[in-house]
Amino acid sequence: MVKNTIWPFLALSVILMTACKQELDPETPVEPVVPDTVEVTDGIYITGTANIFVDEDMVAVLESGTPATRSAAFNDALGEIGFTSMERIFPDAGEFEPRSREMGLHRWYRIHYSPSVKSDKVAEALSSVPGIITLEPIIRTKQMGIPFNDPQIGSQWQYWNDGSRSEWIAGCDMQVIPVWRYYTTGSSKVVIAVVDSGIDLNHEDLLANVDADNSHNFVNNSSVIEPGSHGTHVAGSIAAVNNNGIGVAGMAGGDAANGIPGCRLISCQVFSDKSSGGFESAIKWAADHGAVLCNNSWGYDFSNDDGTYRTEDARETHEFYLQPNTGEYASALKSAVDYFNRYAGLDAKGNQVGPMAGGVCMFSAGNDNKPYGAPACYPEVVAVGGVGPQGGRAYYSNYGDWVDVSATGGDYHYSQILSTLPNNEYGNFQGTSMSCPHAVGVAALVVSAFGGEGFTRENLLERLLNTKNPTVSVQSQGIGVLMDALAAMTYGEEMVPGKVTDARTDVASNSVTLSWSVTGSGRLPASGYHIFAGTDRNAVAASTVDKTAGGARKYTFISTAYEPGETVSYSFKSLDFETTYWYKIIGFDKNPVYSEESDLVSAYTPANNPPVVTPSESIAGFSVRSFETKTISFSVEDPDGHEFTVSITPGSEAERWNETSAGHTVTIDGSKVQEGSYTAVIIATDRYKATTEYPFKYTVLPNNPPVAVKSIDNLILIGKESTAEYNISEYFSDPDGEYLTYETENTATSVLHAAVNAGVLHITPIGYGLSTITVYAKDARGEKAGFTFQVLVREPGVEYQLYPNPVVSDLFVSTGTELEQTQVTIASGTGNIVYDETISASAFAPGVVSMEKFAPGKYVVTIRFSGKEYQQTVIKK
Repeated sequence: MVKNTIWPFLALSVILMTACKQELDPETPVEPVVPDTVEVTDGIYITGTANIFVDEDMVAVLESGTPATRSAAFNDALGEIGFTSMERIFPDAGEFEPRSREMGLHRWYRIHYSPSVKSDKVAEALSSVPGIITLEPIIRTKQMGIPFNDPQIGSQWQYWNDGSRSEWIAGCDMQVIPVWRYYTTGSSKVVIAVVDSGIDLNHEDLLANVDADNSHNFVNNSSVIEPGSHGTHVAGSIAAVNNNGIGVAGMAGGDAANGIPGCRLISCQVFSDKSSGGFESAIKWAADHGAVLCNNSWGYDFSNDDGTYRTEDARETHEFYLQPNTGEYASALKSAVDYFNRYAGLDAKGNQVGPMAGGVCMFSAGNDNKPYGAPACYPEVVAVGGVGPQGGRAYYSNYGDWVDVSATGGDYHYSQILSTLPNNEYGNFQGTSMSCPHAVGVAALVVSAFGGEGFTRENLLERLLNTKNPTVSVQSQGIGVLMDALAAMTYGEEMVPGKVTDARTDVASNSVTLSWSVTGSGRLPASGYHIFAGTDRNAVAASTVDKTAGGARKYTFISTAYEPGETVSYSFKSLDFETTYWYKIIGFDKNPVYSEESDLVSAYTPANNPPVVTPSESIAGFSVRSFETKTISFSVEDPDGHEFTVSITPGSEAERWNETSAGHTVTIDGSKVQEGSYTAVIIATDRYKATTEYPFKYTVLPNNPPVAVKSIDNLILIGKESTAEYNISEYFSDPDGEYLTYETENTATSVLHAAVNAGVLHITPIGYGLSTITVYAKDARGEKAGFTFQVLVREPGVEYQLYPNPVVSDLFVSTGTELEQTQVTIASGTGNIVYDETISASAFAPGVVSMEKFAPGKYVVTIRFSGKEYQQTVIKK
């Protein structure tokens, strides 16, 4: 009888390794999932369920269906813990049952008991039962967080990182583009299990590459897959359909435009919205249903509810999983992994039917930034750490000698990983959950290219574990080497790039562009090039890939996206002026190995040129009259293409400056300032302080007032219906030719209305009498000229006027329009002639008769002019 050992109930919980934080709010904690039936925990364990590993005698008892009568000790122990049910962890596998029993998987059972019973009580009760070898607690689980036309592939830096962003390191990617171009985009013969939350099997960018028939929900033991964000995101990184004009690209997603299907995905759902389970069964199922690769972006989490970390529990569990799957270190999960490693790709008779004999399980290393990582540290799996685009261990990634390799996992400080999400959506996550599918993707491409009869898991692991990215080194950071798809594909081949022989430079001001043709080994391009640059020729010549000489600098250019013979270039900006720079190029490939260095080439940067200001028209003698508004524009350009700034020093308040897309415009309003000369200055300065001061001199010309060129004769209007109109612009002119405005003055507004409208003077009588009208013409500065005339409005039939009546002193005699001699005779009431004289009189220059010394009373006044005689009685006061 094998001695039984009860696996310690360590304080841990199983949850997916990263709370995958979304890019928009990376520091928001993910709320814990609450299952339908709330899990009762004892420390970090889920109580009410546990795994047991039994000997063959106990198997016989359990398979007889009568454990109570055949094992009294077992019956008593079950009674103590409130036993409710029990089932095999790995159900009968039909045609695969013999090999399942050979691996001992039939000896793993899961028991269910009262959640109120403490873990130590369960351990005590079952430790005394003969036949129970191992008691394993159940731990809570959580999820970890270019050549194609896929529209969002440009945001997937994990495939092509050229260092074009300041926070990226050139070459920190999966080096997958040349593999797609020259080797494979994936094969439908390669089946990959995604042990995770459910894949959205109907996603527009996944549908063609998922195997719905062989997918299974292990949470509720059904064939209905419930789509989850985490599992769908992981699936997209492995095998989103490539070159289909939709969404994103996957590592091994095929080439839809050319009719090449990608690797197949089966969803082994172990997480739902509110529960989890079936991890061991899922991995075994994957092996029995055609998978040869198994992605596990989950692991044990040792955090308490308050965020503190259970260091000792993490260490003990880590040590447990570092041990082989035997004796007191046996585990159902280890057994499932061992089964997958041995039997994946084989039929029930042990014949290879898949593209690889045996399988490879990959696990996320975890996101606690700790040196522990169960179950990823189990030696029979490939543990995957995470890097960000900056070329180092991501801040969250667990680390240690147990981490086998690393892959791109994103980092919210820089850039995360874009992939598929349920309901035909896409989004960014980060974590070793994202690293793991990229590592699985590399493996899938290798199996797609080399898999077939005789290809084994050992062949795959040799390629994966003995190659690395030639540009980015992370070994010293405890996360293995950065995986490289091209290096894995070309493992064992000599890959020495050819020497660059056509390096050349082009100079534009203080920028130098170094160009050359991509070299390679056969059909493959060099992985990249190291460029050495500096002003000291000897220093550049002496620099090597390991050490640059004084003053020289090394730059890296990644060329995997190009084809041999294609011209590429690298630009050096913001160099010193009037300086000679020297360059040489050394190509590199996997391991890395290096080409011969190129010959030195040089470039001379000329002197800096200041910006150039150009008016839209000649400004020589530019002038504006006082009433004018003129607009002129100035374009500003830098002949060297440098950025520049423009400022204006105004010359007067007459200016109004505006900036437009074409340059700067200025409007000069001559009416705003006095006559004289003024100078504005346009100041343009480039980023290197080279300055142009461009003066714009203009003159505001003197103003000449308007002139009255003629006037209107005095006018008599008979009756209120009579009117008069004059085109008043004919009576004035302006020496400057400016537009004039007009106004009138009227001394007798009760007699007539006079106004200028649209250049016409309108005179309209409203009473009888004499009015003096003055008309003014005014220019923009208010300077004006005018003339005056009189208008007499008389009643019809009246040809003269004597006024005032009564009279006190002077009597005015108004006659016709022309001044003429008028005889005036005045007789008293008794008939005596008191006045008889001839005077000059007209309507507008009336004659005057003084009656100041006349006695008060009535007088008869007789006037004779133009051959006519008129009489009127006036009263003298």
